[in-house]
Amino acid sequence: MWYCILFYALTEFTAKLSILFLFMSIFTFDWIRWAIKISLAIVIVTNVFILVSLFTACIPLEAYWDMTVIPTYCQSQSIYWANTGVHIGTDILIYLLPSMYYPDIRVSAAALQYPENHQHKSY
Repeated sequence: MWYCILFYALTEFTAKLSILFLFMSIFTFDWIRWAIKISLAIVIVTNVFILVSLFTACIPLEAYWDMTVIPTYCQSQSIYWANTGVHIGTDILIYLLPSMYYPDIRVSAAALQYPENHQHKSY
């Protein structure tokens, strides 16, 4: 179970990093690149916290999956809820980043109007 949680956290971390680096290559405005860099820092810091909390789930770590090992300390269940909240929060942050770009998109009025001579084809 612990390995599943670890690989899930690492997979989500690398997916978020790859999305943010993709945004860095797509968006050219300085202010949105600045926002992406801040988001990148937030994702790195929060995922370091998550990984540290995973590696200190129980001390010794084997006590997390081996019931014969008596732990000297185990994290409370609330730390895992906090990790889940951090994952969801950074997901929402990454989801909202491209929407900051929309006000700067310039579309002509002609492109917004439906062409009068356009006919729908029924298939």
